[in-house]
Amino acid sequence: MISYKVGSLTKIGYDKIVKIFRISPSKLRACRIRKLNMIKIPNNEIKIKFIRSSGPGGQNVNRRATKAQLCWNINDSTTLTDRQKELLRKHLSFTNKGDIIIESDKTRYQRRNKELVIIQLNNLINKALKKRKKRISTKPSKAVKEKRLEEKRQHSEKKKARQRIKYY
Repeated sequence: MISYKVGSLTKIGYDKIVKIFRISPSKLRACRIRKLNMIKIPNNEIKIKFIRSSGPGGQNVNRRATKAQLCWNINDSTTLTDRQKELLRKHLSFTNKGDIIIESDKTRYQRRNKELVIIQLNNLINKALKKRKKRISTKPSKAVKEKRLEEKRQHSEKKKARQRIKYY
């Protein structure tokens, strides 16, 4: 028998990661934790330069280059497979050379703008690589159709009741 520590993360099987919970003094329960496939681009593949900002910072904007501009080339990337690169080309817009350019001037600090563009790049890539669920089209049920037709009938009768009575 395997003993599990309560509150610990345990790997069961090939890819199941579970957290152990205590239900009662004698019973334990394992709850599966969803595996997140996050891709993080290494810093040696990213080029960041700082330029004059038009964002917040008052007079500081005129003196310091606080706007961060990130440039990442998908063709030179070693962290992504060919399949992932194809998916990114399909979902994101790149320059002719294969660069993606992201800018941030949200804060008055260089370091924070740099962090923001790196986070933004990682979020863009992970969002584009996320598997999308296929939409299953459904038809309205018979009860819903009947309810809609009944409401139409009632609305029609209400309108007819407002009309003038024609005398011949």
